[in-house]
Amino acid sequence: MSATHFFNYSMGCVAILLTCLVGDYLTLYSLKTRLQRALVDSLTHGFVAGLSWFTAQAFMWEAPCGKEIVASWIIGSGIDVDHFIEGGSLSLKAATSLQTRPFLHNSLIPISLGSYL
Repeated sequence: MSATHFFNYSMGCVAILLTCLVGDYLTLYSLKTRLQRALVDSLTHGFVAGLSWFTAQAFMWEAPCGKEIVASWIIGSGIDVDHFIEGGSLSLKAATSLQTRPFLHNSLIPISLGSYL
């Protein structure tokens, strides 16, 4: 692995970790309204998805592709649609008052898809 790819991979891993920590801190302890927490949660999912794709490209020795990273970010942010599906409503209160984690928030899904592909 070249120095540039190793640097990109390492920084991607660190950025993912920091994004998760900051996103969790903000949603759990800092933000007061449901809307603020929902927006930060969705942004966190998007950033983790985009950074994960950036890191995967670095690991595979590929130059980062901005369009693919943005597409990953959009898909990652869209993951939160499952809150509304499980809540059975477009209401933010229903979406954020679920008793269990929504179905797209299951780590087994991306792991299964990744191993299948």
